[in-house]
Amino acid sequence: MYQNMMLTLLKSLDGKISHICLTITDVADIARNKTHLREPNAQLTHLSMTDRLTQLYNRGQWEVCLAEEFESWQ
Repeated sequence: MYQNMMLTLLKSLDGKISHICLTITDVADIARNKTHLREPNAQLTHLSMTDRLTQLYNRGQWEVCLAEEFESWQ
């Protein structure tokens, strides 16, 4: 179960903290949706970097790799 918790300090009229309010919100649906999107996003990332026929990096990915290597070399 995934939950968000928030603590709120409640002050009395004289300004002293008299109570603490704990709010718990169930966020299991949001966490489940993020988990379900992880694999499709990984597939989209792979498709955006590779050629569909050869499965080799496309030109854009080669340029990114080359720039990273050049930067690390400097």
